[in-house]
Amino acid sequence: MSGRRDSVTLEDVARASGYSRATVSRVVNGDPRVDPDIASSIEKHVAKLGYVSNPSARALAGGSSRTIGLVFAESFLDLFRNPFWGQLVEPVSNVLWQENYQVSFLVNDRARHDQVLTYLRQRHVDGVILMSLTTESDLTHALAREGFPCVVVGEPEAGVVVPAIDMDNVAVGRLAAERLLEAGAKHPVAIAGRTDMRVSDRRISGFTAGLRNAGIRLASTRVKAGDFTEDGGAAAMAELLATHPDLDAVFAANDRMAIGAMNVLQETGRKIPTEIKIVGVDGSALGELTRPRLTSVGGDWTAFGHSMAHLMLGALRGDAPTTVLHHPTLVDRDSC
Repeated sequence: MSGRRDSVTLEDVARASGYSRATVSRVVNGDPRVDPDIASSIEKHVAKLGYVSNPSARALAGGSSRTIGLVFAESFLDLFRNPFWGQLVEPVSNVLWQENYQVSFLVNDRARHDQVLTYLRQRHVDGVILMSLTTESDLTHALAREGFPCVVVGEPEAGVVVPAIDMDNVAVGRLAAERLLEAGAKHPVAIAGRTDMRVSDRRISGFTAGLRNAGIRLASTRVKAGDFTEDGGAAAMAELLATHPDLDAVFAANDRMAIGAMNVLQETGRKIPTEIKIVGVDGSALGELTRPRLTSVGGDWTAFGHSMAHLMLGALRGDAPTTVLHHPTLVDRDSC
């Protein structure tokens, strides 16, 4: 009697194909860097021998990895430097842990996109939460088309119907404008985030609308793009100071950029908040460490994280997709 198909190992495929186990493993796991001719040869031996990888075998057996993927567009370095993500990951993982799920971190940048998609298609995880998306990413569309359980934090791609959760980012910008106007701002500027993320556009749109309601027009030259990092905020602030020395208020689309801007303002002798007021976004713990402490637009991130986890659990059950919108609150500290 011949052996069971699922008893075929990578070593068996390596011996039959004449390639190393490492090369066979890369092909089986969808590594796009393997020479196409080599990959084709190995794939023929995989099919002939009936090799099935463990994740696929679990899926065919109706099993589960009991793991949820958290996918980020940021690099791991930026990810772990930004305490905002910790505010979300902790409540998400706590809820999932209670349901016997673990979380796995994945970075979906341009270089890793194909590899991440292959990893997900092989069902190494039962579902995925897309924590941050760029306008260039088609990951949501690809997963939704295959019926893969996923939740989007932010706005899904056009035409894609999946569970989604977001902060009302237009309201975020409007709330920042109202606070700066209340503090007496007459000549505000803004530091936007990454140009390939809709969240940045929405926050600046809300800020512009809030100023317009008070009769102040925010010219395009008074908005500079950062990249959601301290260095990006500092570079944008230096440029704005050079082109608009009359500025008396700054809105930065996240706390890290606001802190970079504060550093530049203080290095150039500008006093906060007596000369220049500043508001960030996230309401993160970083704002407690600055001097003066940073005023910021935040939210109930614990509730937000719980909602994310429950949407994911619903997607795993096959519940109908729904969208949850959370509302921002002002964390009023000293920088205004």
